[in-house]
Formats: sequence, structure tokens, C-alpha cells
Amino acid sequence: MRFSPIVLSLLAAVPSALAALNGACSYGVKGICVNTSTCSSYGGKTSTGNCPSDPNNVKCCSNIPCKSNGKSGSCMFTSECRGQTVSGLCPGGSNFKCCISGPIVRTIPEGMGTVFSHMGWQMITSTSSAQYKLRAKYGMNFDSQGFGKINGRYVVAVTTWYGNVGDTLKVDFAKGQSINAVIGDIKNQNDAGCNQYGHMNGQCVIEFVVDKTGGFLGYNGSKTATNQLTWLKGNRVTKVTNTGHLPF
Repeated sequence: MRFSPIVLSLLAAVPSALAALNGACSYGVKGICVNTSTCSSYGGKTSTGNCPSDPNNVKCCSNIPCKSNGKSGSCMFTSECRGQTVSGLCPGGSNFKCCISGPIVRTIPEGMGTVFSHMGWQMITSTSSAQYKLRAKYGMNFDSQGFGKINGRYVVAVTTWYGNVGDTLKVDFAKGQSINAVIGDIKNQNDAGCNQYGHMNGQCVIEFVVDKTGGFLGYNGSKTATNQLTWLKGNRVTKVTNTGHLPF
């Protein structure tokens, strides 16, 4: 059987017509297009006519509640969240997450947060990554010691337990110091010895993002975070508070 060019073009258009599944609702309605049974299982509310490209059993799902560490939030697209996003609590794809408003505080157990590593900011090269887009928005700027800074905040790498790229942090230390930081990269929890707190089984909570050409150990010199910020020696991270997000 031979198909005419018109029929073939119509067949080719079918997948794109259904591509709105897990996409945003239409006509300005805040929500996600999902199966009605999925919406019900997550406690959301369905509305008709806001997912016109999808089958009848796919409708706009909104007002989806979620909760993380005792704090209530709502499921939404990450681009809409102005707080902390938490994965695994909402329907849809990886860009639809639980949004918790206000500061989220992470307390670090005794014996963890004692090691401070570093990575070169120039190592971020994927133009499609959030890390790259954040740097492109605010510039790759370093202080006199070679630490990456955005709006006066130290650029750091942490696990997603503390937040996502662009989130702002207040990091408290056992000896009374604190720093303001922004997440510029994410630690890979699939790495050996990395848990929710950080690498080395949680000993390394904070990784400073530095100038690769600035004389740091492993690149072209012997500088480390602790010999530049000497107050870090014998110190440890006790608390990390997610305070907000920088748009990019």
C-alpha cells in the first residue's frame, strides 16, 4: 500500500499532537497535563479544556500539594518556583517538582562538613546546562584569592539536598563564621562515597568554585580553600540554609 504525501504528513504530525502530555496547561492555567488518574493519586484538581492536544483521559492538573521534611509546598514547573525545589514528589517530567516556599534549613551531623574541596569554574563547558547559563547571566568573576563570586556570594558545588543551581545559601560554621553562597554546580550523588550531605561520606559538604588558572592545587599551583581562608582549618559546616534563588 502506498501513502500519498498528504497522508504521510498527517501521520508524521500525530506524535507532535500528543506531545503536550506532561506539558504546561494552556490558556494561562497553572498546572500540568497528565492522566486524570495520576492527578487524582497526587491529590490535584483537574479541569477540562486546558490540554486540547491530548486524549480525553489527559486533563490539566493543578493545585497539587506536596510536602518535604515537614514543610508543605505545591507542585509546579521549576521555572515558576521561587523557593526550594524537591524531586520525586510530583507527577510529570524532571522539570515539574515540589516547590517549598521560604528558607529550608539543613543541619549537618557531627563529624561531617570538615573537608573543603575546590573545582575550576572553567570546567563547566556544556552550554545547555543550568550551570553554564547561570555563569553566562552573571559573568565569571573571581575575588583576589581566586574564589568564584556572584553578587558577592561564593560560588559553590553541593548536592541537590541543599538546592539547585542558582539557589542562594547561608552556610554556618562551628566556630561562629558564616558565608553567603550561591549554587553554581551540583555534586554527583552517584559518585562513590557521596551521600546526601556530600562527598567523602558527607565530610565534604562544600566545594568552592575557583579560578582554574589562579594557582589552585590540581591545576597550576598549591592553593587550597583552607590555605586561602585560614579560618576553615579545624572548622566544619554545621548548617546550610537555602534562602532563595537567583533568576537566570
